[in-house]
Amino acid sequence: MKHPKISVLLAVNKLDDFLAESITSVLNQTYDNFELLILCNGPKRNLLEDYINNHFTDKRIKVFKIEMEGVAFARNFGIHESKAKYIALQDADDISMPDRFKKQVEFLELNGDYSLVGSKVLHIDSKGRFLKNKFLYIQSDKNIKKLLPIHNTLLGSSLMMRKCKVVEAKGYVFGYFSEDHDLYLRLAKIPKSKFHNLDTVLCHYRRHKDQMTGGISFKIFTEIAAIHFINLFSRGSLLSLLGIIWVFPPVIFVKRFIKKLINRFF
Repeated sequence: MKHPKISVLLAVNKLDDFLAESITSVLNQTYDNFELLILCNGPKRNLLEDYINNHFTDKRIKVFKIEMEGVAFARNFGIHESKAKYIALQDADDISMPDRFKKQVEFLELNGDYSLVGSKVLHIDSKGRFLKNKFLYIQSDKNIKKLLPIHNTLLGSSLMMRKCKVVEAKGYVFGYFSEDHDLYLRLAKIPKSKFHNLDTVLCHYRRHKDQMTGGISFKIFTEIAAIHFINLFSRGSLLSLLGIIWVFPPVIFVKRFIKKLINRFF
């Protein structure tokens, strides 16, 4: 495909039960003018390449083997190799609804001052069953950016972004657990760079025990806190102090306990 409208970036570092379903959800989009860049990184990259080549024959797929680990590096590599106007993100365990690309391209084509567009998201478990907890939905640019220094309400697998704006923001430059949040904070400061979440479910976000960011360890906290400190000192956002408190492990433990009580009794 010489002139795709969308470059889909799917970074993967392990072979599990979710990968095939995630890839298939991209290939089954009603909007088909895209390239799918599957970025196999880490020690199992050869195994992943063989699996993809043996199970998928769609010509829109391009497989890359990357020696360096980390989703930030893989996505930067994918951005460099991409040929399209728009970048769509897809995690290897999540599912895109069939009309996701169609709706997001339509929005970005009609709204030239928007850098990215996401959607409502539903949580599923390892078996594909819907979960009670929901990803916080914020629709407008104003409210997304107001909350962004404290909490990220933009889910990667639901997003489509303008490549030119991502390049202007210098791509992914920090983070192993929260590289997305760091990018969005920088994108938010670029002129004519608005954010929007569509009022429809276009992504199923999978929660399972093997997720890298599923815990509340101090290792994850220190990285996220570092991003908030960078935002505090480089952009003068005092709300970042509240963001640090929000991700402090004891606070997360209390929030989860309260959620369990709510789900149990309501």
